[in-house]
Amino acid sequence: MAEFLDGSKRRGKSKWPIVALLLAILAVIFFIVMLVYISKYHKLLKQQQVVSETQKDAKESEGSASTALPTPTTTTTVPSQAVVKSSKILFSAELLLWLTLDPVLQVEPLTPMLKAQFNMWYDVTCTDRCLFYAPVARVIPGISDRMIFVFFHFTDNQEDYYLWPVPLKMLLTTPGNGEVYTVKSVTYNDVDYDTIQALVDAYNAGNISTSSPGVEQEYAGRYGSPDRRGEDLNPGNLPPPSVTSAKRFTVQERHASWLGWEFDFSFATISAIQLFNIKYKNERIAYQLGLQDILVLYTGGDMDQAFRMFMDVGWAIGARTSTLRRGYDCPESAEYVDSSVYDVGFDRSINIRDAACVFEYRNHVPLRRHYSVDFFDYESFRFTMSMQNVVLVFRQILTVWNYDYIMDIEFHQSGVNPTGYVQVISAGSADIRYGYSILPNASVTALLHNHAFDFVADLDIGNFNSNRFMTLDIEAKQKPHPYNGAVNMSYMVMTENTKATEQEAIINFDFSQPKQYVVFNKNETNLRNYQPRGKNRNNRNRIENRIDNYSLLRNI
Repeated sequence: MAEFLDGSKRRGKSKWPIVALLLAILAVIFFIVMLVYISKYHKLLKQQQVVSETQKDAKESEGSASTALPTPTTTTTVPSQAVVKSSKILFSAELLLWLTLDPVLQVEPLTPMLKAQFNMWYDVTCTDRCLFYAPVARVIPGISDRMIFVFFHFTDNQEDYYLWPVPLKMLLTTPGNGEVYTVKSVTYNDVDYDTIQALVDAYNAGNISTSSPGVEQEYAGRYGSPDRRGEDLNPGNLPPPSVTSAKRFTVQERHASWLGWEFDFSFATISAIQLFNIKYKNERIAYQLGLQDILVLYTGGDMDQAFRMFMDVGWAIGARTSTLRRGYDCPESAEYVDSSVYDVGFDRSINIRDAACVFEYRNHVPLRRHYSVDFFDYESFRFTMSMQNVVLVFRQILTVWNYDYIMDIEFHQSGVNPTGYVQVISAGSADIRYGYSILPNASVTALLHNHAFDFVADLDIGNFNSNRFMTLDIEAKQKPHPYNGAVNMSYMVMTENTKATEQEAIINFDFSQPKQYVVFNKNETNLRNYQPRGKNRNNRNRIENRIDNYSLLRNI
């Protein structure tokens, strides 16, 4: 009740309408929020359904022989999940560039010594007589500093400089930030010095013997040279290349097809040529086929030798593609393809002309062949058949510093080399443990079996009375790490193992212990005059015998 000045009292206005108005406003706001939320929910649900249908279609296309790769025409925004950001790449794992070390080496004081012994050096005045250096960076377990081994070669202006090492090596270390480099040791002619100045002092005092690059004088100027030399045994023209007379394949843009085969291809900066969507008679055989990496492992007595282990993708091998020489690297009639890739480390795009080639050739192994005679009379002739075999080759050559990798991807019309007919049996109920049925309705089964070919190779190296046989046994060993004795490092060694008797010379392949097999003359040396003259017998495409101790043969 409200009381007025005259003492009268009247009923005042109620507060409830205001409260009701506020509640109505809140209800409207709540309703609007719910509408927005429901709209977003339905939109999200619809997007998830689109993604699910896309994944379903992808799975169905994988199982369908004739479904091509998807060709989307629209895009759909999919809500992103929580992104976990990776930590910064450790400096010890970063790519090491040559230019980083230029101001660090400081080998100018060695110029008089290097000039006197090799007429090559490394400073601002060397011009076309500059030594070439290469770093090998390694991370040692348990040591935070990064260790960098630097070794030197003759100038890279020389065509075969890979084969002219200089006996100068340096070991650098740098902490985790890479801002400060320290020269830990300098090695010359297998003698270690604490500093470059210590090596200079030893040279000035006459305590360093005259060094050579390790190549005999008779090889000077042609050692490792690509120039033709030696006796020309056949000065006539080369035989014609074995290629087909007419192209039966097509290459359009980045798509190739040949006798039922078809595929797309691209050039990757890191991993070179990649093939996609490989089909045979419109049935996908493989989604992708291509090189991923090349691992190169070295060994040696010194740490800079033992630490030479490379993953060649670090060279951006796709950008190291060589321009193919027509008529030599590939047949003149081949189809040549250019590539355009990004050159990592130089921050540029490069175009490589004739980066790959496609050609068809006869490999002189019959695709199918049989000579049919009477089983009991081999002089009786029934029929003969022989079919020429043609192969499609997709070739790219990668030049990674001193190596040239010839990468061939071949497409064949058959997956087997032996021809003729398989030997079969009639089996009422085929047991796939012993072979597969080749004619299910007639219960015809081809049995699992082996073909063991035994050849004789009686080699004569010079005077055959002095011939010997040995194996070069390659073993993996371990030893305490020279820079952290708490851990072991693995390395490879090669041991010559000369056989004294024919019984010792029997070869029992052990695939866990690789070997090279060598026949040599113990009284003669090769052109290098320090190794026995001999021939290496390289065993390729061996299949491990899974029949222990020839137990089946003993049952015969």
